[in-house]
Amino acid sequence: MTSDAPPAAIVQSAVQSSGTVLQQGIQLAMHPLAARTLFGMPASELTREVLELDEDIGRQGDALRERLTGPIAPDSAAGLVSQWIDQRMAGASAGHPSAELQHAWRLIVRSGGRRRIGDVARTVGWSRRHLTARMRADVGLGQRISPG
Repeated sequence: MTSDAPPAAIVQSAVQSSGTVLQQGIQLAMHPLAARTLFGMPASELTREVLELDEDIGRQGDALRERLTGPIAPDSAAGLVSQWIDQRMAGASAGHPSAELQHAWRLIVRSGGRRRIGDVARTVGWSRRHLTARMRADVGLGQRISPG
């Protein structure tokens, strides 16, 4: 993905009660165009979701979960997740998401969502229908495309 934004940002979190850690987790804030590459589904399917690494992501997620299980320093956990993200992004098929889709996303974001989708589609060399279908498939946004 050749976007201006990184594919994901890591936010560490832990829930504590009287000094005892009850639950620990890592939250990812991810670029919408990275969702399909990282998790195999559009960003809209991940909204407000908690993913189980081994169930939702497969073998790589299972291996990561095993490495994160047990006592681990927050910085080390974040480093492991960052490495996993880098590996997933590096292993992505070339051209996914396509250069046209990335360009369309940037045009929409830079206009604050006010640019007409038909104009964006023409600029990237696609039909409005094709752009809408690709946005729906890769990002989960359809007719009313609004990046933020």
